[in-house]
Amino acid sequence: MKVQFLRDTSQAIIPAPIYEGNTLVIYRDGYKLPIIPNAQFIEFEKYKSSYINYHPDFIVMIGTNRIFIPSIRCELVFEYLQTMTSQIEKISIDTSPFIGEPWRLWYHYSLAYGTWLDYNYSYIVETDWQHWFYRDSEKSVISSESIKGNLLGTYSDLELLNTTYKIYEPDKMILQYYNEIKEIAFEKYSTPKQLIQFMLKQINTHLNIDFGFDTYLKNKEILLPDLPIVNFLIEENNRRMNIYNTALNYETKDI
Repeated sequence: MKVQFLRDTSQAIIPAPIYEGNTLVIYRDGYKLPIIPNAQFIEFEKYKSSYINYHPDFIVMIGTNRIFIPSIRCELVFEYLQTMTSQIEKISIDTSPFIGEPWRLWYHYSLAYGTWLDYNYSYIVETDWQHWFYRDSEKSVISSESIKGNLLGTYSDLELLNTTYKIYEPDKMILQYYNEIKEIAFEKYSTPKQLIQFMLKQINTHLNIDFGFDTYLKNKEILLPDLPIVNFLIEENNRRMNIYNTALNYETKDI
């Protein structure tokens, strides 16, 4: 299985050729490591400063979510791992399909296959996602519907999520507060991202709740007021949960 999402990464399924071959295991600190006889293990921070010195036949990546970080993706080591070594068989292993925005699911499959969804570069996938996030587009290549049929070679033992939301009618004081912070937000900020982050922070503090883009991971019923920004984030959480669950409902055929 070329992409694995596991509760315990030390229990990864490692095919026989990797056991028998010239295998390099690149990992991020904090992850449990599988036993792979004769393999060489190296932490990513050390690897990225010396990657040209390694010539493995197989690469096992453990902790891809925390290795392929968008803020440093321009470093040549990422180009090397994704496209310049596409002839080397790779396995991507992590404890979840993605962290943060779901387009980052692309990293696992682009690492394992050299390309995914017909895209070779993360910027294009991220831009596509952002258009969908801001409702400039009605579809995305990373939607739950789009990735169906493109998850071959995947294995997971994670449970599906079923977070739900119970909405209540806010009182006049909450509505007044909402309108006040909305006015402040539009005076202070010019981008949708800044507006959303500011208003969300204020509402969380005022109502003493913890609601954000990753609330779907809590896997329980969440009580929330019926407010426009809350409804926007509920929709976004449902999108992310559907993509997460779709990644776990992978096709069983191995590659």
